[in-house]
Amino acid sequence: MTDRLATALIEARRTGNLIKTAEMPPPETLEQVYRVQAAVVKATGAAGGFKVGRPGPPAIPTYAPIRKDWIWRNGDTVPKELSRLCGVELEIGFVLKADLPAPDDPAFEAKLRACLVMAPMLEIVESRLDDHVGAPQFLKLADCLANGGLVIGPEIKDWQDCPRVTPTMRLEIGGMVAAEG
Repeated sequence: MTDRLATALIEARRTGNLIKTAEMPPPETLEQVYRVQAAVVKATGAAGGFKVGRPGPPAIPTYAPIRKDWIWRNGDTVPKELSRLCGVELEIGFVLKADLPAPDDPAFEAKLRACLVMAPMLEIVESRLDDHVGAPQFLKLADCLANGGLVIGPEIKDWQDCPRVTPTMRLEIGGMVAAEG
């Protein structure tokens, strides 16, 4: 089952032809999901980052790779053919600027903070499924949670001192405010 899904996702990424969600059985376990993701990455391009999230306790965090060649910096031009859906999500993310410290390092937390930089990010939404909204969760996760790319905004200085509150973000396109909240 995972081979069939991986092959279909690879083909969908290469051709743009969508997978018929109703005809594709979803993975049954997270292990199967990650096996599909690994096969897709191996066939279509190295991961340059990861989308990580958790719907909330008690759920466990999940992740999905973001292709290295689908990551841009603020001001870059994103190829329009990469987003059939023309959807975006405003995110706050972290960029790894140095190797992670060893988990058993006594100064782990301080060293971890020192190697990360926070930045606003714009995720490009692009599913390879014909019914992404109605698809089972593990099928969405195998499709890398509809990730079609990522634009990294300017780094936030002194992010460690930012209060842990809900941030406000604004998306400007061509000097006009497209979204705010």
